[in-house]
Amino acid sequence: VVADGDGLAAYEASLSPAHAVALQPLACVLYAAEHLPDLTGRHVAVLGQGSIGLLFSYVVKTMGAAHVTGIDPVDRDDVGPAFGVDTVVRATSDRWVSHLLPDAKPDIVIEAVGHQVATLTHAVEAAAFGGTVFYFGVPDDDSYPISMRTMLRNN
Repeated sequence: VVADGDGLAAYEASLSPAHAVALQPLACVLYAAEHLPDLTGRHVAVLGQGSIGLLFSYVVKTMGAAHVTGIDPVDRDDVGPAFGVDTVVRATSDRWVSHLLPDAKPDIVIEAVGHQVATLTHAVEAAAFGGTVFYFGVPDDDSYPISMRTMLRNN
């Protein structure tokens, strides 16, 4: 791979390469998080607890989220709490949202799985009335269908 270097930045020499390589995805998450509403005292759910989802969990917690729920079909009990996850849910997003009680719906849902129509739909279904859905993943398709009925009913 050859690049012109315009998008490169030096990193602190005291960082190990393993830590330095994590700076790029963290920078993406930090930039995205700047576009979220005020998180102070809010319940935030993060769909997908891979590297990006865990970084989102950590960042939203440090930005004041009162409760962070991390949802992933892979068991993240061993790492979730270290990244600020208060409730680790080992389930697919459809299973999680189908068992979500109305008074337990998060104020903000971050979709960090990407490339799946279904998870975006589940994020919309999971958000509390008047809530926010933030889609971070890289889409595979040019357009994704969204239930207008759900969007309108959730305001």
